[in-house]
Amino acid sequence: MMCLDQQIERVARAFYGVENDEQTWDRAPEDLKDEFRSLAIDAIAMVSNCREDSIGSREMISA
Repeated sequence: MMCLDQQIERVARAFYGVENDEQTWDRAPEDLKDEFRSLAIDAIAMVSNCREDSIGSREMISA
């Protein structure tokens, strides 16, 4: 399983690639990378919350 830092980096690169040439990620300014990493952290947290809510809903239904 991928560690959280790797997940953040992959999601940040994907977001960056939507607006820019993904090939340029390695040359992008660090402050720009940090902005995309912040977006990635938010996105990962939102997905995690949705999964937890979904699991909780299933548990309530099966109880």
